[in-house]
Formats: sequence, C-alpha cells, structure tokens
Amino acid sequence: MARTLRTKDQTIQESAVKIQLMELRLETVKKQADAIVELENELFKARKQGRTYEKAREQLHSDLDSLEQDNAKLKTLAAGQERHSRLFAIFFEKAGGPGLLTQ
Repeated sequence: MARTLRTKDQTIQESAVKIQLMELRLETVKKQADAIVELENELFKARKQGRTYEKAREQLHSDLDSLEQDNAKLKTLAAGQERHSRLFAIFFEKAGGPGLLTQ
C-alpha cells in the first residue's frame, strides 16, 4: 500500500511537471503568434508604403518626361529666336543702321 501511494505520488508529481512544461510551451507559442501578427502588420504597412512610393516614382517620372519635352521645345524656340536675332542684325547692318528703319 505504501508502495502504491509512492507510485501515485510520483505519477502526480510527473503530471505536475508535464503540465508546467506544457504551460511554458503554450506561453512561448502565444508569444510567437503575437510576434507573427505584429510582423504581418508591419509587412502590410511596408507593402502599402511601397505601393505609395511606386506611384510617386511613376508620377515623378511622368513629370520628368513632360519637363524634358518642354525643355526641348524651349531650346528649339531659343534657337529660332537666336537665328531671328542674327537675321535682324544682318538686315539692320545692310539697311545702314537705325536711320533707314525709322524713315
């Protein structure tokens, strides 16, 4: 009978240790699950921010293309103005200066 009591007592102690280990594992799993949820939230935010940056990059690229086209037009206009100014200067010289132009 004493032997049976010792066996039962040992079984109870072993069960208590197993329960404590399971509780520790459960706590660890809960922490890991919380960490996973937090990482998933951060990943979602990062992806959203990435899409925002991609849209901004596309808009900037579009603006750059437009500004480059405007720049090319202005260069063409400036070259035309420069040519026009040179032609006017040549005409002005051949006309004999400002006197002929004002008559």
